[in-house]
Amino acid sequence: MIPAAVAAVVFVLYVVTYASIPAGDGYWVLDNIERADLVLLFNPPSLFSQLGFFGLRRLADLLGLSIATLTIIQTVNALAAGVGAALLHGIVRALGGSRLLGALSAALLAVSFGYWHFADGEVQLLSLVVLLAIFWLIADARTGATSTVTSGSAWGDFNISNRKRGTYTRGHHFRDKTL
Repeated sequence: MIPAAVAAVVFVLYVVTYASIPAGDGYWVLDNIERADLVLLFNPPSLFSQLGFFGLRRLADLLGLSIATLTIIQTVNALAAGVGAALLHGIVRALGGSRLLGALSAALLAVSFGYWHFADGEVQLLSLVVLLAIFWLIADARTGATSTVTSGSAWGDFNISNRKRGTYTRGHHFRDKTL
C-alpha cells in the first residue's frame, strides 16, 4: 500500500510542478525526436530513452493525439520518478528499515532537486530508475526477503518478518501459523 501511494503522490507532484520548457539538454532530445534524426536518436548514452520517446511520439501521432513531445517525456518521467521512489522505499524496507524510514527516504528522493530536474524533460531519469530496480533486486536477494514494491501489503510484511524468523517455507506455507 505505501509504495503504491508513494508512486501516485510523486507522479501527481511532478506532473503539476514541471516547467513549460525542458531542463538541460532537453531541447536537443526534443529536436532529435521531432526531426526524426536517426543518427542522433541512436546516441549510445541515451539510446533506449530516446528511441522509446520517439516511439511514443509516433504512436501519439498515429492515434491522432495532439500531445507535445515534452508532455510525453515529462509524463513518462513522472511515472518513472514515482516508481523510483517506491523502489527506494522497497530497498530501505528490504534492508530492515521501518515503514517510516522507507517513506521518508522515498519522500526525500522525490523532493530532491536533482531527481526532479532530470525528470523535467530529460532522458536520464529512466536509467536511474533501472539502477534503483537493480539495487532493490540485490537488496531483496541478499536479505532473503519476499517484499514486493508494488503491494507493500500487510501480508507481504508478514512474509518478510516470518522468513527472517525462519518460519517461512517454500510455497508461502508457514510451519508456525501463530502471529
